[in-house]
Amino acid sequence: HYGLDETNTNLDTLSAEQKTIAAVAEMYHTASLMHDDVIDKASTRRGKDSMNALWGQQWSIFSGDYSVALGSMLVASLGHEEVLKHKIIFSFKNNLQVTTLMSKIVSSLVLGELQQMSQVGKPKDSDQRFNAYLAKTFNKTASLMAYSCQAVTLLAQRHIQQSSSHSWKNTDDKLPQLAYNY
Repeated sequence: HYGLDETNTNLDTLSAEQKTIAAVAEMYHTASLMHDDVIDKASTRRGKDSMNALWGQQWSIFSGDYSVALGSMLVASLGHEEVLKHKIIFSFKNNLQVTTLMSKIVSSLVLGELQQMSQVGKPKDSDQRFNAYLAKTFNKTASLMAYSCQAVTLLAQRHIQQSSSHSWKNTDDKLPQLAYNY
């Protein structure tokens, strides 16, 4: 099923790779919160002491960086364990696309923070302000979900195409873009 059966919400239907993408998305999100607390000089996060309040800015920054690095290593390794276990050839194109999408999360999170920090000279026109707000919000928040959904869909699509018995065998190449748009 690979998570595509809308009547089944059981996590057992997700592939190991899809679960890895979910874990990495959470690692990236946590890292962005660690960095955000340092930038905002926040002493608390959700009513608890923030990491930078407990251990200082350097620990928070390097811990966030380490989380991103570990997540990136997990993304880069996608597909290789499956190849070793089952001796199948995975689609290099899909693996590269997934790695690129997950990298876009990191660059978008950083860009969103830079957009927020640079709002000193805000445009006076309300349409420009609103468009700047939407761009910043996409980069700081929505990009995490959008690119993760797109990556998981690419992985599901690859598994479907490799399975000769799956009813979705001829899945449309537009499916990953639809997941992103959703």
